[in-house]
Amino acid sequence: MVDTAPQFETKDNLGSTLQFVSTVGITAVNLPSADTFDITEVIIRCPIQTPNSNRLLYSFNLGSTYSTLSPGEWVSFEPRQLKHISIKGNVASVSYEVLINQEPA
Repeated sequence: MVDTAPQFETKDNLGSTLQFVSTVGITAVNLPSADTFDITEVIIRCPIQTPNSNRLLYSFNLGSTYSTLSPGEWVSFEPRQLKHISIKGNVASVSYEVLINQEPA
């Protein structure tokens, strides 16, 4: 009989998925507020909203620089060694949807 490597299934059960759905104004908000885990994947969406001139701004470097999403746009990213993201609106009450996968460091 030939020796063969055992076959087994692996299951990734570390970490968690966080969902944030709300509105934000011109003051930046950090998501998640506590920085206990590394973010492994993030999806940021600026949903369709009125007025169409609303913009969602997001930053991966604690607010040093921001990128902009218009209503209906989204971005997905797999950052390295990131604890939280910063988001803000160009005006008051800009809607946002954020999904974050995080794992222990």
